[in-house]
Amino acid sequence: MVQRFYRRGAVMPGNKSEVGAIKLSALDTWRGAYHPDIAAIDIGATNIRGVVLSKEGKLSQVARSPIDSGVDSADFVKLVADFAQYLEHWNSPGGHQPSLLVVALPGIVDEKRQELIGSANLPWSDLNWVPKLSQLLMVQVRITHDVRAALRAEVETGFLNGCSQGIAVSIGTGIGAGIVTDGRVLFGEGYAGEIGHINVGSDRECSCGAIGCLETVSSGPAISARYAEGTGKAGLEATEIAKRADAGDCVASEVWKQATDALALGLQASCSVLGTERVVLSGGLALAGQRLLEPLTQALERSLSFHKVPEIRISKYGDLATLHGAILEGLLLNQ
Repeated sequence: MVQRFYRRGAVMPGNKSEVGAIKLSALDTWRGAYHPDIAAIDIGATNIRGVVLSKEGKLSQVARSPIDSGVDSADFVKLVADFAQYLEHWNSPGGHQPSLLVVALPGIVDEKRQELIGSANLPWSDLNWVPKLSQLLMVQVRITHDVRAALRAEVETGFLNGCSQGIAVSIGTGIGAGIVTDGRVLFGEGYAGEIGHINVGSDRECSCGAIGCLETVSSGPAISARYAEGTGKAGLEATEIAKRADAGDCVASEVWKQATDALALGLQASCSVLGTERVVLSGGLALAGQRLLEPLTQALERSLSFHKVPEIRISKYGDLATLHGAILEGLLLNQ
């Protein structure tokens, strides 16, 4: 199966600027030391990415591949195992594999029980990931929630460091949030942070089966689909649509406004309940930068009355926040 990755040309190392988004300087100073050979894999609805931190403190290039969510769960676990073994530094010159692999997943993830309960953007539920992957790879495996992994990066070395009331929002194929309240991460047995399924009044059906979810307006695929409906131009990335909105494209402007206004509604609900002080945005849509940040901040300020108005920033880790946080989680586990 690894050879199939090579033949398809699907697994590609990240470029230097991409790798640089995971700051080795932050890992250098974080609690003093590296732990030998930790690997992290981020599984999304459309692609899989991975990275290895070697015992010498060297971070591999980010490898990535599109994924076929149509395969059954058993075959997919095998594909993940093959992808892991492809990663740079997986087998060190001395023949040593990583001592730990942290796998970040979207959906309802119970970290304590180490179970994926379900996911609106992946077709499997109740996967017994840990023993299957561990047996295939012969290494310790731990699963974590993708956005709570991104939250870990922000809490330990990012914008939410020292923050008692904060939200890390990841916007890509789906939309999720990692929540810090009174200085503690909110887990809710894996159910906390499903901001993408707040009803924002949309008339469209979500992948979860409900009508009106935030994801039907503000996720990357929703933005792309709405633009295609208005122009006949399918397949454009949401960040490209944001650029077109800036350039005066009327359809793009309307689609982007709908997306940022709906996202502000989702944040308004969260901020009203939690008294949020800081919000940090990551994921593919965060690559839009100020094109996302400015209209979102303005819309949120308009929607709040007596509530705290949180400071909002784009994550310095971009769309690699989850991988960064998964590596940090591995370091924490090995303290």
